[in-house]
Parts: sequence; C-alpha cells; structure tokens
Amino acid sequence: SVVQALVTQHNMSLHVAWRVSFLIVPFALIVSTAIAILLFGDDCPQGKWENRHMHLKKNEKPSIVEISNIPEDVNTMAFIDRTAPNETSTDSLATLAVVTDDVSSGGGSAWSVVFSKETFLPGMLYLCSFGAEIAVEGMISGFFMKHSRLDGSNWTEAQAGGYASIFGLMNFVTRPLGGYIADLIYKHYSTVGKKWWVLSLVAMEGIAFIVIGCLPTLRVGGVVALMSVVALAMELGNGANYALVPHLNPSRNGLVSGMVGAFGNLGGIVFALVFRFSVTPFQGMWISGVVVLASVLSVCWVPVSKSK
Repeated sequence: SVVQALVTQHNMSLHVAWRVSFLIVPFALIVSTAIAILLFGDDCPQGKWENRHMHLKKNEKPSIVEISNIPEDVNTMAFIDRTAPNETSTDSLATLAVVTDDVSSGGGSAWSVVFSKETFLPGMLYLCSFGAEIAVEGMISGFFMKHSRLDGSNWTEAQAGGYASIFGLMNFVTRPLGGYIADLIYKHYSTVGKKWWVLSLVAMEGIAFIVIGCLPTLRVGGVVALMSVVALAMELGNGANYALVPHLNPSRNGLVSGMVGAFGNLGGIVFALVFRFSVTPFQGMWISGVVVLASVLSVCWVPVSKSK
C-alpha cells in the first residue's frame, strides 16, 4: 500500500517507490527497535550481567564440586574481591560458584552443541515454519494475482498485495499466541508437551501445503482461505518453537537460539528454491508439504526433559 501511494500520489516510478518505501517502513522499524533494546533491554534474564550472582535462591549454598571445578584461566581472587566487605565467606564462595559456572558450565563444547540432536529438534522445525514463511511471503502476491486470472477474478496487483499482506500481519497475534499456549501446556505436560505442540503445528502446516498443492482448480478465494491455515500453523509454530528452545540446553541457550534462527534463514533459501524450480506454484506447495512432514518425522523422536 505504501508503494502504491508513492506511485499514484507522488508520481514515483515503481523502481524508486520500492526503495523509498523501505526507508519509510522497514528501516524505521529496525532502527527504532534497536534503540529500544539498547535503552530498555537487560543484559540477561537476571538483569545486569554484573549483578547476576545476586539472584541465588535464599539459603542456597554452593557445593564443593562447583567451587573446586575452576578453570586455570579464571582469576578467582578477582571474583572474591568484588564481594561486599560485610559478606560472609559463604556468600563470597556462592558468588564465585555462580561466576565460574558461567565460564565452565556444562552443555559441552560449542561444536558439540551445534551438532547435537537437541539443537536439530527446534532447528529443523524452525526451518520449516519460519523458513517456509519467508519463501511464501516472497511469492504469494504474484501467486494470488496469477491464479485470480484463471478463475476470472482478475485481481490487480494492489488487491493481491492486500490479501498477501495479511499473511505477514497475522504474526502480531499468532506468533506470541503460539508461545503463550506453549506456556499453558507446559504447566500440565512439562517440556514434552511443548515439544509435541510445536510438532503438531508444523505437521499441520505440511498437511495444509499438500492439500493446496492437490487443488490447482480451486478458486482464488479458497486458496486464500487455505493459505490462511498455512500462515496460522507456521506463525503459531514460530512462537511455540522459541518457547521450547530455552529448555533444551539452558547453559548454552544463546548458542542454541542463534542456531535455530540460522536454520530459519536456511529454510527461506530451501523453500524459495523449491518454488523457483517447480513447474507451477501448486507443485511447489505439495513438494514443500512433503519436505515439512519429512522434517517433522526426522526429529519427532528426539527426547526432551520431563522436568518443570
């Protein structure tokens, strides 16, 4: 709609309007979000990084194992010196235990985490949900417009773009809703419930893709309705996926989160290639559905902790 307004009301060429629209909407959103994170974001879930040791549970005492397992390159005296003068030795040791745990925590080496099955579980699912979403959003407007000509609806580019924009705008509700429902499920079924919630959503996405691909004669209104089902499953799955991620390797949560995000970008390339080399968009749909269901089957066996 921004591009159309620039073309019709400001007499810009389509070539220039697309570039100006990027400065008006995405660029402004990206910069304002970055500034907000810088001003209001915390260093970590415990607040400021330098104060994270203050969040030990009351009466919690560090074990001898925690304190004795200190890497050679850690300056233990530096940590003890940072404690307040009136703290007891136990408090100092607690501080030392927390800080050294950050340095030498479990979870394995970085490479072992990257290639672990616990990383591939959310990674493959995010490849299918977010990755497919990126690819679909890149082709859906043209797909609607071309298909409308086959059934006589003859949508304009603006009409097709308007319906296609719904696909992305749904994220404002569906993505957080997916995570919220995952948290509700967690209360009753632990992390296992979260896992199967994500798996079911991504499987629903794959089934919807296959249904659309098998109905090439469906009127454009029906295609929009089915694509809305795909969008719902994808976007709920995106939110639910990141509700699961922190449970899989808590001591390496940042690395796992980054890898899952990378899988999503990889999925955007994979599914874009599927649509690029398919004879028709409908063929690309059912092929994408098969890829999604195969991915679900490839990771559904990965176990997760049952603890809460």
